[in-house]
Amino acid sequence: MTNLALPTYLVMNMKKKILFLLGVIVLVCIGVFYPNYGNQSEDHDLSPLQMASINNYDSISTVFSEKLDSYNIYGIYPQLYSPSLQAIFYGVSTLDILGKLEQENTTSIIDSIMNHYNETSGLFMDKYAYRYLDTDFSQAYYPLTSVLEVNSYAVLALERLGALGLININKMINFLWSCYNPITSGFIGQPYSPTLDDFFKVSTADNTYYAVKTLDFLMNDWNSYAQERNDLISYINSLQITDNYNWKYGGFSNDLDPLFNSLPSATEPYLFSSYYSIKSLQVFGMVGTININTFHLFLGSIYNPDEDFFSSSPNNNKSNIVTSALGLDLSLLTGFTLEDEAQLVNFILTRRNSLGIWDGSTIAQIHELIDTFQIIRSLSDARKIGMLSPSDIAQIADIIVDYYSHGQGFSLISIDYPTISLLHKIVSSFDLYGNVSDLDFQEIYRLILEAYVYEDIIQYNGFYSYSNFGLLWSPFRSFPIEFYSSGYKNFSEEIGYEMSHRATF
Repeated sequence: MTNLALPTYLVMNMKKKILFLLGVIVLVCIGVFYPNYGNQSEDHDLSPLQMASINNYDSISTVFSEKLDSYNIYGIYPQLYSPSLQAIFYGVSTLDILGKLEQENTTSIIDSIMNHYNETSGLFMDKYAYRYLDTDFSQAYYPLTSVLEVNSYAVLALERLGALGLININKMINFLWSCYNPITSGFIGQPYSPTLDDFFKVSTADNTYYAVKTLDFLMNDWNSYAQERNDLISYINSLQITDNYNWKYGGFSNDLDPLFNSLPSATEPYLFSSYYSIKSLQVFGMVGTININTFHLFLGSIYNPDEDFFSSSPNNNKSNIVTSALGLDLSLLTGFTLEDEAQLVNFILTRRNSLGIWDGSTIAQIHELIDTFQIIRSLSDARKIGMLSPSDIAQIADIIVDYYSHGQGFSLISIDYPTISLLHKIVSSFDLYGNVSDLDFQEIYRLILEAYVYEDIIQYNGFYSYSNFGLLWSPFRSFPIEFYSSGYKNFSEEIGYEMSHRATF
């Protein structure tokens, strides 16, 4: 008889089938002979999981309810933005001037400030200070957030809160003086070193203003720095344009480098840089050292008596409500004759928005914390704050707390600028749980449509990263880090842009 050998692949297939059948038989036997094992295990182990599932569902339902409640309260899906020491200073100062600082939990605010303090170095650092150190001048420069200014904000806020004793004052004084430019005078945004990038070494009026204000609080007097004081007065005066053939005649530049725009978004000189210069001199009692007559010519070039407001520069950029307050303050300080002071004050007071605070201008309906802070500060310095009624003051304070403060300090922008990312998350989450019909489709569509942008020059067709800015989009003056994060990324990992593919997605 002939022996027939099966092909190897058939033998292997048969073995696999036999093993599979044996596995099935074993599983069946386990099910027959131990019918209660699985049930006991399920009763013991899955019961808590079932309870957790119910609790999780309740928690999710609570989140949905809270989101809908917030929408009903604010008429918008609120967006929380990162707190900063700059914003804390703005919020604390505004509430203090209004006599409403006790309305906030001052202990919580102090804790928020001190969370950024390093006892070893004696310095404050937050996301904005690190972004400053990451500056790539070929990309962008964000003003008012230098390491010096961030530390000044913290100190000036603590001073208003009566908590300066929490920091090492000598270390802070030494740090501020380390930012003094020994070549040109004036202050830069970090400790001076010849090895710094050239633009980092440029003294600016805004850094100088905050350094002088802070040192004036911390030092007993300026006697030990008499030479630096005199040099600072000379430096600030050198910022004034006194060439009468120059269209900038009479105003103050923010710096002396024609290649460096240290206060972006406007043409220098303009009222903001003039404010920082003249207010620095006021600390020294030396406002009279400027060329008053030429400065008055500058004020006259940006004053619009027919419309009762100041522009920020002869180019008429978009900050006329804020600059009207600054213009009022500087006019009274330097003796500039206003055609109708009462009408100018009325223009400022009657331009509060529907929330009760101020937009930056009558052109673009953007309200940042810096807008209300600068207006309130100037009204106070001009001795016009008393023209706000008690109910006005209460409303302003309530909105500052409700829209810019959320238990971790203050944010530069308010909760009523929802990001496209937030809207996407809300719609996706509600849809996932079958609750999407609870949302206001018409409002969400309006917000998304408002964020659409087409830039013909750069051929960009997409969406802004946030919405609810009104008919005319305008960049935020305070450059919140959520949308302005250009730089080297050596210290900061923040990534956020005004327009992005993420928002478009």
